[in-house]
Amino acid sequence: RPHLPRPAAHPRLPAPTRLKTPMNAATFARHCYLEKKRMTQETFAEGPCPSAANTKIRALHLDDRQTALLKEAVSLLLTDAYYTLLLGLDGSCPIGDAEQQTYRLYDEADNLLTGNGDLEAAAYAYFHEGQYEQENPSDGADA
Repeated sequence: RPHLPRPAAHPRLPAPTRLKTPMNAATFARHCYLEKKRMTQETFAEGPCPSAANTKIRALHLDDRQTALLKEAVSLLLTDAYYTLLLGLDGSCPIGDAEQQTYRLYDEADNLLTGNGDLEAAAYAYFHEGQYEQENPSDGADA
């Protein structure tokens, strides 16, 4: 699919720094997956500055089995949320009450990341096929 020009109604904002790694649909999906992992881990991490969700979970006084089940449920919820949003951006499903449509998401070099199915495929690979764990076997299982 040819590169689509950025609509004139949305002028490009200058970026303070350039990306060190070129962005594409797979890289974008990978970053979203890593953010989902980070959010899950931080929601259950012990530390001096807990998040609001972490504070609520601690207040439940769950045992280890209950905490593990809740962590799995939170991870699944975040997987569903990120995966649905990524598919929606790529035009594969609606986002919220909006009609299904393709959104145009560009990186700093004006490379189009959405609309050709690459984001949908990469999101599936990372969120449902364990692509990150295959690439990084020493990094542990999905959070």
